[in-house]
Amino acid sequence: MTLFVQKTQINTLTKQEDSLYKNLSTTTHGTALAHKITNKLIKAPNINRGLYFSYRDYCGLGLFYKMVHLS
Repeated sequence: MTLFVQKTQINTLTKQEDSLYKNLSTTTHGTALAHKITNKLIKAPNINRGLYFSYRDYCGLGLFYKMVHLS
């Protein structure tokens, strides 16, 4: 599985964004939780069965698993 994470250049943040960034938690949650999440997503891989939050006025945020075979 490959995770693509867009990197933000720190020097492009505004003062407010920089302040928020510096106050983010760096606490790790461990591999046990990561494995539980991955197993849940693999068991229900279609678009309606991911882990997500959304409502009428918000398009949402979610995590889904999709098997892709690269050649």
